[in-house]
Amino acid sequence: MEGENVAALDSAHKDFPTWEQGASRVLYCLMSCVHGKMLDYIRDVKTPKGAWENLRKIFVASTTALKLQLREELNSIRQRDMLVTDYTTKIKEICEALGSNVMVDEYEMV
Repeated sequence: MEGENVAALDSAHKDFPTWEQGASRVLYCLMSCVHGKMLDYIRDVKTPKGAWENLRKIFVASTTALKLQLREELNSIRQRDMLVTDYTTKIKEICEALGSNVMVDEYEMV
């Protein structure tokens, strides 16, 4: 079942008590790993899937915002009074922060 999208069992199902106990344990583990304001996003959910979906939405949004911010920083960087080595190092840092899965055109690095 690993990796499958498994729905919650109906409360009338014979295996529901076992499923509910396992789901409660997983939800507890998730909540114990999340701290601060992030806990507010999963505090009221009833299933581990609900908690995971809420967290996924938040991290996807923040990752997208970060990538947009880094692309803007890359597009607006100018050498000005920086040494060439400092300038190229800064460009390399931004590209690495964008990640290897993000394509950066050559003209964006010049």
